[in-house]
Parts: sequence; C-alpha cells; structure tokens
Amino acid sequence: MPVFRPGTRVRMGGTWQTVSHVMLRRLELAIYLVGQEKPVDPDKLELEPTTFTTRRVAPPQVQPQ
Repeated sequence: MPVFRPGTRVRMGGTWQTVSHVMLRRLELAIYLVGQEKPVDPDKLELEPTTFTTRRVAPPQVQPQ
C-alpha cells in the first residue's frame, strides 16, 4: 500500500507533483497536491521510486575528511 504524506513526490499524468495534505473523507482517501484545490484519486498517482531492495547490500561507505 502506498504511503502518502505531505512532501511526498508523486507522478500524475507524466508530471511530478508534491503532496500538500491528505484527508480521510467519508471513508475515502483524498490526496491534495500543491497548487490544486480538488483532491486526486490515489489510484491515479504513482510514487517516486525508493531504494528498497530484497537483496543484501553493503552499507554506504563514509569517507573521512
């Protein structure tokens, strides 16, 4: 299940948008994007890819200064 919260970047219709706020109205999830007054259906949104992996990955190396 996607996690929508303020500041999350989502893609809608080929353009990247930012989530302004999230509301639960009448048992339905309403996602509001920055600069838009009407809510967007969460099924029409695609989340920005994350770095989640199911394989073991070595932790990033911190270089001393």
